[in-house]
Amino acid sequence: MSFRTVLTDPMLRMLVAAIAVAALLPATGDARGGAQMVANAAIFVLFLLNGMRIARRDIVAGFANWRFLVPLVLWVFGAMALVGLALALIGQGLLAPSVALGFLYLGTLPSTVQSATSYSSLAGGNV
Repeated sequence: MSFRTVLTDPMLRMLVAAIAVAALLPATGDARGGAQMVANAAIFVLFLLNGMRIARRDIVAGFANWRFLVPLVLWVFGAMALVGLALALIGQGLLAPSVALGFLYLGTLPSTVQSATSYSSLAGGNV
């Protein structure tokens, strides 16, 4: 990914700006609760607006494509969760407990709003 891509893609510009603001002005103390509420509301609105743009026929067609959907769900929520669990168990004696727990989270929560929208944007898809 080039610097030019970051400058031209609105999603990546907003992501870089959010990271910069959070790094320079972290929410601490009483402001932390308010920042968490704003973040939760933003995630809700992101999913709501994204879901409203999808036509119902496209949703039905996606669920009807079970030959694609079933292996995808098994991979994402089965295999990746098992890999995360294995890494957490292997790292339990070698790593700090929080790092081992982090591997478990990475395996059980493979897709986040940030990574899904960033990868879609980089692939030239409809974020």
